[in-house]
This record gives sequence, C-alpha cells and structure tokens, in this order.
Amino acid sequence: MSLGLKRGIVQLEPHDKQWDEIALQTIKTLKSILGDDAIDIQHIGSTAIPAIKSKPIIDIAVVYRKVRPPGPHNLARSHAASS
Repeated sequence: MSLGLKRGIVQLEPHDKQWDEIALQTIKTLKSILGDDAIDIQHIGSTAIPAIKSKPIIDIAVVYRKVRPPGPHNLARSHAASS
C-alpha cells in the first residue's frame, strides 16, 4: 500500500482498509495536539468510502474553534510581558 501520487498523475485504486487505520491514527494524533480546540475531526473524501475506487490521498477535515485576534488591551499586555 502506498499513499500519495506524483505531481500530474491521476490514479485510482481499490479501497484499502489501511487507509481507514491511517486516518484514525492521524485523527488521534491531531486530537492529542489540538486538544479541546478541535471541535470535530473527520476522515473525508473518496478514501473514506469503502465501495469506490479513489486516489490514494487521505483527506482529513478539522473543525477548529474560532481563534480571536488579540484586542488592543491584549496586545499591550503581550508586549509588556515580552519586554
């Protein structure tokens, strides 16, 4: 089993159960990195559908909490803390 394709190549392969295992491990890793800031993480795209052929590229979608840019009061505090 291989993942990925060379640039400019389109190749469809029968579903490989290892894609599901790799996606689950990737999701687990992302959850450990992102913690509660990741609202949802899903294996998406053609490799997530067992009944069809697909390009051997695993797509993962992450729903992440909105990160607000620091307001003026936070910028001043951040600048003071770094001085």
